[in-house]
This record gives sequence, structure tokens and C-alpha cells, in this order.
Amino acid sequence: MSELLTGMESLNGIHTYIEEQMKAWKVPGLSVAVVKNHEILMMEGYGHRNIDQGLPVTSETIFAIGSSTKAFTALAAGILADEGKLDLDKPVKEYFPTFKMFDAFATERITIRDMLCHRSGLPRHDLMWYNSALTREEIIHRLQYLEPNEDFRAKWQYQNIMYMVAGYLVEYVSDSSWEEVVQNRIFTPLGMTSSQFSVDQTQLQHDFAMPYILLEEQAKPIPFRNIDTIGPAGSINSNIKDLAHWVKFQMNHGIYDDQHIVSKEMLQAIHSPHMVCDMTEINQNQTNMASYGLGWAIEPYRGSRMVYHGGNIDGFTAHVAFIPAEQIGIVVLSNLNGTPFPC
Repeated sequence: MSELLTGMESLNGIHTYIEEQMKAWKVPGLSVAVVKNHEILMMEGYGHRNIDQGLPVTSETIFAIGSSTKAFTALAAGILADEGKLDLDKPVKEYFPTFKMFDAFATERITIRDMLCHRSGLPRHDLMWYNSALTREEIIHRLQYLEPNEDFRAKWQYQNIMYMVAGYLVEYVSDSSWEEVVQNRIFTPLGMTSSQFSVDQTQLQHDFAMPYILLEEQAKPIPFRNIDTIGPAGSINSNIKDLAHWVKFQMNHGIYDDQHIVSKEMLQAIHSPHMVCDMTEINQNQTNMASYGLGWAIEPYRGSRMVYHGGNIDGFTAHVAFIPAEQIGIVVLSNLNGTPFPC
């Protein structure tokens, strides 16, 4: 109890800070959860999920989490690998004989691990899927026409399409959809009862956030962006109540409510660096070396290892992070397009 009280005391002033920053960045709605030692210290909504109707954000308000979805796809692959249904280091072509990329060597050698840590050699090529009517199968077929700009495995380059392919491979080896695997193997055992896979589903719920963009310094509503086709890379919608469960699970060696979801060893691999990312200057005197695991980024934060992932899709920004050594995690969800505030 004393540790819990200490944690709560450390959050003194946070409400005022959040409200000040929301005003500064003109963020319409925000929700924040803080987890410490498996206890939820904070779960609060701020501002409006719908400005016109004056509806407030609550702990159950659903937001699109964008690329924070990638960690779910990586975990789904890890669960199947634990069960021997999938080998993270087996060439994808051995599962899909017709699989073909522009680079012949990459075609023969690329694995699901390569896809999950962004070392395919491909740049983003996002116009292949963004606002596209192509199916997952059609996009995979067209991979052979997308030229790389780096050698295979030579450099980390963020790549959404490869995550879609990884999700498609999860479907293939499990004989069910990616959505069904994530629902049955992750959402259900973790008690993530509000989370789902499409903004079409989101809008059928009673408590969801509208997407906004800043125009002339005012938050204006924009249409929801349906990205179901690229789902494994970014289509999950959730709330801080569910994602607090997700963070607690990540810090508990693959166990939730005494149920082993994934092996400790696999989760360690998911959280471990696989590729070095670009060097980013964080102030005048220091630099910060970031790396990427499987669906998570890793970098030092005040001397500790921080594991995190952001998410951005039209009208929404998300951030999920935790520090294993300190057993502390945070989830921040907002309904403003590309705001830096949650990060």
C-alpha cells in the first residue's frame, strides 16, 4: 500500500499539466492511464470526444490507436511460434510459394522476423494501401513491383505493408483471420472487451471519439479513415481501460491473471533490439540511440530501458510505453491528428 501511495503522490500536479498542454496544443480530447507494479494509479479522460455534442472523454472512450497495433501482430506471431505453428526465421516463401518481391534475394530469404523489425529494404510505399480499394491479397501480389531503396537487412525502414504480410502469414498458419487470432488469443484472455478492428465497428459503440484536425487553429472534425485492409499494421481501436491490461501483461513476463499467454523467452525477444534506428538529437548536448524490436521501439529513458510505440491515423494519435525495470507503464490516446502531445 505504501508503494501505491508513493506512486499516487508522484502524480501530483499531473491533471493541471495535462489540461495546460491540451490547451497549448489545442487537443479536443485525451485519455491517460498510468500503471505501476500491476496497479492502476490513474485512468482519466479529459476534454471532449465529440465537441459539437459536448460529450466528454471517459476511461471507456474508444480511440483509433494506429501503429500501436503492430505490437499485437508481433505477439500473435510469437504465440503461434511458441506453439510450433510458425517459425519466425523461416523464409516466407516456404509458406507462400508464390510470394515475390522486387529483389530476388529478398524474395528467397525474407522472414516474418525481418518484416516485424522493419528490415525489408523497402521504403514506406504507403500510397499502395492508403485510400486504396485493393485487398490484402492484391497488395501482396503487387509487392513484386515495389522497388527497394536499401539492401535487404541493411537498414531499418518503417514499413506498414510488411506488417500486413506478417498478419496474413498469421492467418495462413492458424487457418483463421488475423482479427480472430488477436481476438481469441489476446483480447479475450486479457479482458480487453472494448477493443476491435475497424472504425466501422467503433462508430456503432456508445462511447467513441470523433477524429479532429487543426484548421486555422481550431479543431475540426474529419471523416474516419477505414484501414481494415492494412489491419495488422494499424487498424485496432481501443481505450485506456483495455490498454492498461495490455501494459500490465507486457510487464509480467507473458502472464495475465495466472494465464500464460506467451513464453517469457518469446516476450523478451519481442522487447529486445533487432535493428538500430536513426540517431535522434534530444537536446544540444545529448543524443538518443533508439532501436526496434518486434512491434516495439526501445530506447533509454533516464538510465532505464523504455519500450514503446506510437500510433497515428487520420484524426488520432496514440502512445503506449513502459519501463520494465521500474514496472511503470503509460497509455495516452487523443483525437487530434498528428499532435506531438502524447509523445
